[in-house]
Amino acid sequence: MTTATHSVVDMITNKYGLPHQFENLLARDKYDPGESNITITRLLSSPRISILQAKHKDEIVTDISDDVWKLLGKCIHTVLEEGADDSDIIEQRMFMEVNGWKVSGQCDAIRTDGKQKVLMDWKFTSAYKVGKPNTEWEEQLNCYAYLAHHDLGIDIDRLQVIMILRDWKKAQAINSNSYPQAAVHVVELPLWSREEQKKFIEEKVTYHQDAWFDHDMGNEPPLCTNEDRWKRDSTWAIVKHGGVRSVKNCETLEEAQEHHNKMKTKQDFQIIERKGEPARCVGNYCQVADFCDQFKQENQSD
Repeated sequence: MTTATHSVVDMITNKYGLPHQFENLLARDKYDPGESNITITRLLSSPRISILQAKHKDEIVTDISDDVWKLLGKCIHTVLEEGADDSDIIEQRMFMEVNGWKVSGQCDAIRTDGKQKVLMDWKFTSAYKVGKPNTEWEEQLNCYAYLAHHDLGIDIDRLQVIMILRDWKKAQAINSNSYPQAAVHVVELPLWSREEQKKFIEEKVTYHQDAWFDHDMGNEPPLCTNEDRWKRDSTWAIVKHGGVRSVKNCETLEEAQEHHNKMKTKQDFQIIERKGEPARCVGNYCQVADFCDQFKQENQSD
């Protein structure tokens, strides 16, 4: 059976003439998943993406501008190395075997806080995401926690994401108490039971193994889910006739109709649906969107 970990040899471009240091750093990136069949990152992603990456590995093009934040993430390594206590475990890859596949994962740090072990991961993200639940982060860190127990014999007590807010604005922090008050925000994530963690990993491995088996038999890989594609729900906007800017955005048509009916000049306004788009596909976040029949068919139907 083909496995999900493979070398994706991107063609690197520099369309916007960014400094050559960025180009060199991307070319020298030596990401190493170790002797594993699948990483936690791939485990949480769609098997369709992994399969298409393997199939089109010689055709995938990466521009440096698409990976600037990924490259700057390497700066975190210096922060972790130089700021770590002697008892901290920094960027250690962990392994476990599930149904014949070796699974690996690497969190940024495991630190000792009194009598507790805290598993930490650092994320470059948006201030908009502060306070909003993030299922993917929760799943990722719980998988790492199980690997730490299984491979390192460390029982994790807490999960933390260190959010580095790349679009944070001091002026907004001064003017609004609801806005993040610093450019770095720490969030605690729910810690699942060990049984829940183990079951989740096993089910994900089985899902990927089935997809690769079907692929090897000549079948199409499973379609990406709305969650895989970061698809937003449709919303309904109340807009003035001939206008573009909405006066009210609603999550449901019923809510929009109720608000519209209460307007004194409702004849001047209309309700329009703003369809939710799969942000991962249309926002250039997926390397294989150009090779994906699911994406192409949806674009044609629109």
